[in-house]
Amino acid sequence: MAISEERRQVEKELRKVEEERLAIKREKERIQFEKEKAELERQRRELEERQRKDREEQVRKEKEQKEQQQAAEQKALEKQVLAEKERENESSEQQSARDTDSTIVNQQQEQRARQRVLDVVKKRVEREKEQNANTVAASENSAIRVSEADAEQNYFHRIILYIKSDLLQPVAANKELKSYCSSGKRKIKPKLGQLTNSQSQIFKIIKEIGDVLEASKSNDLCYRWLLNAVAKAIVSQAETETSVSIMSAYPLGTVGLFLMSRHPLLLDLLIARIVKKCPYVIGFNCSIDTEEGRIKMGYKRDTDNKWEDDGQYGERMSGIAAVWSVMTSVGFPIGRGAIHPYPLYHSWTFISRTLNIAPANLTNVHFAVIASWWEIVSQRFLDAYGIQGHKMLNLAWDKCTVAVSDKRYPAAARLRIMGEQWLKTGKTGLERPREV
Repeated sequence: MAISEERRQVEKELRKVEEERLAIKREKERIQFEKEKAELERQRRELEERQRKDREEQVRKEKEQKEQQQAAEQKALEKQVLAEKERENESSEQQSARDTDSTIVNQQQEQRARQRVLDVVKKRVEREKEQNANTVAASENSAIRVSEADAEQNYFHRIILYIKSDLLQPVAANKELKSYCSSGKRKIKPKLGQLTNSQSQIFKIIKEIGDVLEASKSNDLCYRWLLNAVAKAIVSQAETETSVSIMSAYPLGTVGLFLMSRHPLLLDLLIARIVKKCPYVIGFNCSIDTEEGRIKMGYKRDTDNKWEDDGQYGERMSGIAAVWSVMTSVGFPIGRGAIHPYPLYHSWTFISRTLNIAPANLTNVHFAVIASWWEIVSQRFLDAYGIQGHKMLNLAWDKCTVAVSDKRYPAAARLRIMGEQWLKTGKTGLERPREV
C-alpha cells in the first residue's frame, strides 16, 4: 500500500512537472509571438516614416516649383505693366494736341489697360489659392491613416448603397419592370437549392441561371437587378445551408465563381454582399460595443429585435466564409482565355490581415472563420505558397492560438487540433468532393 501511495505521489509530481513544462513552453511561444509582432510593428513604423519623408520631399519640391513659377509669372507681369505704361505714354503724347473728346478716349483706354493688368493679377492669385488648397488637402489626406481593410470595407459599403439607390428603388418604382425582374428571380433562387456535388449538376445550374441573366440583358437595369438577386441568393444559401453542412460550400462557391467569370458585373455585387454579412473575409475588424459596430460586423437581430447569440452568429460567419474560400481556391479552366475572377491571393490577404489583429481584439468567431477557411483552402494554399504558406498556417494554428489560450475559445481549440493533426498526418482539411 505504501509503495502504491508513493507511486501515485510520484506520478502526481511528474504530471505537475509536465504541466509546468508545458506552461513554460507556451509562455515562451507567447513571448516569441509578441517579439515577432513587435518586429512587424517596427517595420511598419519604418515604412510609414519613409513614406512620410517621401511626402515631405515631394511637398518641398512642389513648393520650389511653385515659387519658381510665381517668380517667372511676376517677371512676365512686370514686363506687361511696363509695356502697357509705354503704350499709354505714347498714346498720351499723341493725344495731347487733340480735343477733349480725344482725352476722354485716352482715359478709357488707360482704364481698359489697367483692367487687363488687374485681371492677370487676379487670375494668378486665384491659381495660387487653388494650388495651396490642393497642397493642404493632399497633406490632410496623407495624415489620415486608414487601414486597407477599412478602406476595402468602405468601398463595398458604397456598393451596397449603390444597389439600394440605383437598382432596387428604380425597379420598385416601375410596376412592369418589377414584375419582370421578380419573375426572373423566381427562376433563379430555387436552382441554388438543387445543387449537389455532381459536376454535371453544378454546370447545369450555372447554365440555367446564365440563361435567365442573358435573357435580361436587353434591359440593363433589369440585368443588374438580377445579378444582385443572384448575389443575395448565394449569400443566403451560405448562411442557411453551408452553416449546417460545410461540404455544401463546394458546389455553391463553384456556381458563384463561374457566374462571376461569365458576368463580370457580378463580382463586386457578390463580394459586397458577402462582406456586408461576413466582413471577416477581408480581414476587417471593429468593436461591437455599439450598434453601429455590430451592424458592421454582420450581426443580425432576431424576431424579438434582440441581437442573435454568438453561437448562431459564429455558425453563419463560418458558412459564408466557407463559400467565399471555395471561390478563391477552386480550380478554373486554363487555356481557354479565361481569367480566374477571384484568385487565391484574396485568401492570403484574409489570413495575413486576420493574424495581424492584436490578440486582445481576437474573438472566438475569428478562429471559427479561420478554421472554416482552413478546411477549404489549406491544401491549395500550401501548394501555391510553399514555405511561406507553411509559415502562415503554423502562425495561425500555433502561435495565434497560444496568444489567446487564457480565453479558452472553443474555436481556437478546434483550430489547434486541426493544426496538430496536420503535423502528425500531413492532412490539412476536408477532402474536396471528387466531382467538383
